[in-house]
Amino acid sequence: MKEIYLSEIDDDFEPDSDILISASCLVSKVCKYEKIKEYQFVPFPFKEAKEIESASRIVSENTEYEIRRLAPLLNARNDTEHSLTFWRILLTPWLNYILTSLLEKESRVKQLLSRYKHQNYKIRLLKINSNWKFQQTSDIWSAGSRFHHWLYSEIISKSIPRAWLVEVEQAELLDDVNPVQASDFKSKLKNWLRRSCRFSGAKGTNWIENITFSMLLSAKRRCINSPPATEQPLPVRHDWIFDIDSTIEKTLPRSLVNLRCYDYLSIRPKSGKLNILCHGIRHDELQQARLAWRAENGEKLVGSQHGGGYGTLSKVQHFEETEYKLDQFITWGWTQNKTNAVPLPSPYLSKIQDKHSESTQDILLIGTFASAYTFRIATETHDEESLAYLEDRIQFLKELNPGIYNKIKHRPYPKNNYSFDDKTFVEERFPDIKLSHGPLPSQLLQCKAAVIDHPGTSLHECTASNTPFIAFWKKESFCLCDDVKSIFEQLSLAKVFHDNPIQAAHHLNKVASDINEWWKNRDTVLAVAEFRKYHALTSRHWHYHWLRHIFKLN
Repeated sequence: MKEIYLSEIDDDFEPDSDILISASCLVSKVCKYEKIKEYQFVPFPFKEAKEIESASRIVSENTEYEIRRLAPLLNARNDTEHSLTFWRILLTPWLNYILTSLLEKESRVKQLLSRYKHQNYKIRLLKINSNWKFQQTSDIWSAGSRFHHWLYSEIISKSIPRAWLVEVEQAELLDDVNPVQASDFKSKLKNWLRRSCRFSGAKGTNWIENITFSMLLSAKRRCINSPPATEQPLPVRHDWIFDIDSTIEKTLPRSLVNLRCYDYLSIRPKSGKLNILCHGIRHDELQQARLAWRAENGEKLVGSQHGGGYGTLSKVQHFEETEYKLDQFITWGWTQNKTNAVPLPSPYLSKIQDKHSESTQDILLIGTFASAYTFRIATETHDEESLAYLEDRIQFLKELNPGIYNKIKHRPYPKNNYSFDDKTFVEERFPDIKLSHGPLPSQLLQCKAAVIDHPGTSLHECTASNTPFIAFWKKESFCLCDDVKSIFEQLSLAKVFHDNPIQAAHHLNKVASDINEWWKNRDTVLAVAEFRKYHALTSRHWHYHWLRHIFKLN
């Protein structure tokens, strides 16, 4: 009998007749199937600009709706009386992830029902006997295919057509062992510093710099507090086709229902004081609780850029809902007409400024994660596009001259549960390819050149360090914002950026014998300098620029 797969395919999969809910069903099998383009997928629902904007609005509105619904419930569970300000900081990252995933899956299920409800299919549902055992928000990313199978089952279970044969698997979720908190002196000192410091780090700063900036922030006079914003009317809730309350309850991280495990209440906030943070606002619940407590009591939060995607991708809804809504956000040079965006030299990039010194003949081919599951609405690769993205890397390698190919060192993305295994994907087709191991920044400073197939941090690192690089990706894979398009047009004219892998490979074949002749060409230098000015801003005196900005804040 024909089957609809909500999870990974098995040995019974029939490509000619079976339906895959998404390309994620191939997450552990993708390397073994050469004819994946012929498989029947339910299309990704948010491809066009209007669809992306609509989905982003729904997630934003429903995030706010759920915050207001959950805040009193979580206050009761924790025996607290925290404000919406507190709960917005703590709840937004998790709600944004889970609601994005649910909206995308619900949209696929609606397409599935519309197309196949009158046909005979078998479908397997997964039921669980308890809540998921997530300790914190980031655990959702690594939950694996069973979690997504369960989400699809939750969404579709009340809408199964009569023509379908349903098989139900009951799963028991084993209790995870709570992580043991390190108790050695070094860990205690680190925890105390993180609790006490007002400068929780920017990418590239060390602990001495963090403590120094924190002392200066503590000594700085308090900022003038603006009047509290008027609460907007409660947004309209999306008309979900399943029991959203039950699903959210079953995925609540334990950290949100047991705030006692955090020591944030020992902090004594001072209204008007400043805090500068890196990415703890999204990935570290302990820091989130501390920052939420400070913000609730009138302290100011300033975020800082810590990677790629910021200021280049036209849409990353998760950034907009978390970091861009802080009192200020320090960027690596861009503003994009955001009133709270402050361009300052990157400490990290400043420390590698112009430090490239070729000492190997390696040409690094650097990839990023090929997303199999959707956790954020962004103009980047989704499940189907990820497969095309990986094929582009294969196409690039196929077009290289043998002498150039032998210098390539492939740098795959670290293996995980939420993306396709690009290492195996490439090695299935090029078993003799060399791999890059160890810290990437040091290799970038020593290599002959780099090839980058995505607009990520490596692009900024190469630009700042003056490492020769060639970038390529298709425009539909990573859609850039309007402000950066003119810069990439210059990079394209200088042959630094290419919108297809074949052109990129041919250009590398042409210039590899004397890459510096091309890299130091006037057009190349000017194009790279323009990107560096707005997206990889550096200064040997970055401390001065940061201090000057901090003391201007009022």
